[in-house]
Amino acid sequence: MGLGPGGLGAVRSLARLGVKVHGIYSGSGIEVGRYSRLLHGRWSLRGAGSDAAVITLLRGIRRRVSPGQRMALLPMADRHAILVSRHRSELEEDFLLRVPPVGIETTFLDKRATVGVCLRQGIPIPHSCVPEGPEDIEHAAGQFRFPVIIKPALQEDPDFPGKNVIVDDAAGLVAFYDDHPDLVRRTMFQELIPSGDGHIIGVNTYSGADGRVLAWTSHRRLRQWLPDRGASCYAVSEKQTALRELTVRLLDDLGYVGFAGVEYAEDVSTGEHSFLELNARVVLPNQLFADAGVDLTAIGYLEMCGRPTPQGVVQQDGVYWMDFHRDLPSSFIRWRRGQLGIREWIGDLRRVSSRATFDVRDPKPFVASLALLALAATGRSPARQSRSLRSVSDLVRSN
Repeated sequence: MGLGPGGLGAVRSLARLGVKVHGIYSGSGIEVGRYSRLLHGRWSLRGAGSDAAVITLLRGIRRRVSPGQRMALLPMADRHAILVSRHRSELEEDFLLRVPPVGIETTFLDKRATVGVCLRQGIPIPHSCVPEGPEDIEHAAGQFRFPVIIKPALQEDPDFPGKNVIVDDAAGLVAFYDDHPDLVRRTMFQELIPSGDGHIIGVNTYSGADGRVLAWTSHRRLRQWLPDRGASCYAVSEKQTALRELTVRLLDDLGYVGFAGVEYAEDVSTGEHSFLELNARVVLPNQLFADAGVDLTAIGYLEMCGRPTPQGVVQQDGVYWMDFHRDLPSSFIRWRRGQLGIREWIGDLRRVSSRATFDVRDPKPFVASLALLALAATGRSPARQSRSLRSVSDLVRSN
């Protein structure tokens, strides 16, 4: 469910196992994985406006393509993970699922609840506030160090203006909530750790049905879209043993099940790490994990089906990955700021051996991403696309 770059990586991993993969997309332009020649079926969620309609579609697909046998179901976006978690009892008859136990999935899909879990587990996190009313905001404005970052509680909140918002002072914080009073109970804000591009670490895991981490991998985000505060677009595989141990302890203690992507911010002045968030799903640099030797999607699929999983797999460090679709505008902004030279970027491009969409054996997704990039550059990107990749011309003016 979901055919963005992360979903496309899953399609390619499963196809290598000989699995017949069917992809479900929402109709947004960014889901270029729907053009992959490796898909045996493509199904659109257009018109399925309710959970019940999506479940009906899923069951219909299963009955049509796999009569009498369950299919493995892999959600690739928060909204899909939420739906599968809420309706697991209705879906288990038709699908193999690996989602966290009841209660845990909603905890980590809601960033506000995650704060409480980290505090109880002794996981270091930035100073945070989960406002319940205007008085909490006014009080916190005098207690926090600025800048702070405001985040939607649920990533898929359509009313939140972008992925997140950074404010530089107390007046800006109060002004944001004055302008968006309906978001008070649907957001949280944290002190911004001085990190940004090159200082965000991802630890990614798969936990089996027994609630124990079965495999893990880690990477460093070298660039993000948007710059310094967005999704990974240029990254490198890098062992992070201490953070792996911290992550495994957290997930094992909770009895977590399924895929998890845990993000940490590295303070540039102290080198200390703070928990940022946990995504209860397969994450964007999915292809990097496979190319670095730990194919989490394949391992998860095999475990779900009760088949033997690879043992003793070890991540290869120094594998560079790029999502060209996002990295080009991110690098362009950095070039305009004087933070990245053209020769340096070309060197980065040459270093890449793992690619989010490009594959000579499966070229159409990359071609589609180039077309979308051209639309975004002229401000004509589709509605959903515009939230994740705003017009480059608009960004240049604002940066």
